[in-house]
Amino acid sequence: DRSPKEMLEFLRLMQMPPEDPRGKPLAAFDYTRTISAANEQAVLASIIEAVRNQLSLYPTTEEQDAALIQDKSLFQCFNYNQRMAVRHRRNEKRLLKRTVAALEKQLKNRGLDVNDLERAGGNTAGKVLEGDERRFGIKQRTALEERLEAMGLPIDLK
Repeated sequence: DRSPKEMLEFLRLMQMPPEDPRGKPLAAFDYTRTISAANEQAVLASIIEAVRNQLSLYPTTEEQDAALIQDKSLFQCFNYNQRMAVRHRRNEKRLLKRTVAALEKQLKNRGLDVNDLERAGGNTAGKVLEGDERRFGIKQRTALEERLEAMGLPIDLK
């Protein structure tokens, strides 16, 4: 249920509306972290939409492929490569459906399945959502940490 970090960082940038930066340069934001609840919702929703779109491009549904495989007399008429292609296509669809289910579960578990979520409002420190600290091992950055990083100074003074 994990998406590549680079893809998430790119989508966080692409899903940021013009009012979120509030005059701050886009380079000031930490895209490795959640920008805002609304931004993260848009990111996950865009992935779900892309996966559903990919599912819609198949000429048959997973259920139709399963029925074809279950019909032994018809399925045996196919050559080996055709049978493997049908099985592979069904497994691709299963994987895509599970991806959608995992992302929808993530939306729900992180409290992103509601309307009118909080925007970044110029806050470049990112936002730690419900469950993120435990799940990803990240904590909310303080204003001091953000200023130290902007000055090029080490943040972790331990």
